[in-house]
Amino acid sequence: MAVSAGTLPAAGQVNKGFLSASALKIIAIIAMTIDHLGWMFVPTESKAGWIMHFIGRLTFPLMCYFITEGYHHTRDLRKYFLRLAAFALLSHFPFVWFEKAASGGGDIGKTSVIASLLMSLTAVHILNLERISVALKLPLLLLLSALGEYCDWGTSCVYMAIVFELARKSGRKYQAGAYFLAAAYYLIPFARQLLQNYTYYRFYSYKLGVFIPVLLILCYSGKLGGSSSPAVKKVSKYAFYIYYPLHLLIITWFGAHYGGQ
Repeated sequence: MAVSAGTLPAAGQVNKGFLSASALKIIAIIAMTIDHLGWMFVPTESKAGWIMHFIGRLTFPLMCYFITEGYHHTRDLRKYFLRLAAFALLSHFPFVWFEKAASGGGDIGKTSVIASLLMSLTAVHILNLERISVALKLPLLLLLSALGEYCDWGTSCVYMAIVFELARKSGRKYQAGAYFLAAAYYLIPFARQLLQNYTYYRFYSYKLGVFIPVLLILCYSGKLGGSSSPAVKKVSKYAFYIYYPLHLLIITWFGAHYGGQ
């Protein structure tokens, strides 16, 4: 996600954590990779599959969080939007190929998480546009949420970014608390299924991993972290965007040649 300073303090908060933005993004990328390896190679019903998908629930909340951070600290918002849009297009077919290989599904009408993050950034921007009235903002945000259903991570990516943004001025503890409530809302469909049939617990309980980012956000130092080298910073700014379609291509290729699930 785009940032522009060595420290990234949100308004109204004191930085006491020990995890930098770079560290949290690395955690999110590792969790995402573990999750995708699980979908491709490990049966979901197995203990290993459950653990891998539980870990994978860390990724999208952290990326939504850094969408709000990036929005407030990017040097060029227009380039931020264009970068997300470009990589959303670039990542579409690797995502569809992965989906088809991992689950026998995949739909050209559904696209990648980069598009989800683009929706999230747009939602955050709408919230901050003073020239748009509240009466108009609500239908626009509902439209973005509806469009989110055509992206991986779905509507949750949009409303979680909104939650982080609305709580931002109150400080990180309030952001973590607001996110906790959003995570609970995210799990409502699972709770309904569990009430209908307890056997759903075995398959869906890995979704409880969505609560773990609360602890990571509380441990965030507000510092960018990473190398002080301008060249390394330039590369790291694009690292997630490049890594995302690349790792999907590699995992899918191995799945196709050496057997997925």
